[in-house]
Amino acid sequence: MKQAATLDDGPTSRVEEVVYRTVCQNPGCRCVFDLTITRSNVGILGSRIACPRCQRPGGALEGGKRLGDKLFSSRLMFQ
Repeated sequence: MKQAATLDDGPTSRVEEVVYRTVCQNPGCRCVFDLTITRSNVGILGSRIACPRCQRPGGALEGGKRLGDKLFSSRLMFQ
């Protein structure tokens, strides 16, 4: 009798998250907000987004430094 080998990759319900602490660079706003990035929304890092406070559209994320475990800094830059 043969036994089938099972692969156990660990808990499948665990979601890997990375948090980007973002500062809006719009003059007069300087809003600080957190972007939680998962595998399902990783495309947001390369797209243009709006600030949640001042609602100025077309901001691009510019990477910063690592602040902690799975915590990074970034800036929302406008042209």
